[in-house]
Amino acid sequence: MTITCSKEELPLIKKLKAIGDRHEGTIKIAVHSGRFHADELIALAILKEALPEYNFQVMRTRKHSELVRADITIDVGGGE
Repeated sequence: MTITCSKEELPLIKKLKAIGDRHEGTIKIAVHSGRFHADELIALAILKEALPEYNFQVMRTRKHSELVRADITIDVGGGE
């Protein structure tokens, strides 16, 4: 798979690169706990393909106290 975009990077990619650079190459991502869904897997696969130079630490949770520790959240409900 190859991900391409226009001359300017997507705002999310820019934001994640800045986060990864601040956190020694690691980006913390929260996805919901419980039943597995393909949408968060696809989102993580796309991010890994777009940013291969970074490590991703994935947290599976719905607890707010843990979600606030993540750099970004994917499909955790509550409008996130």
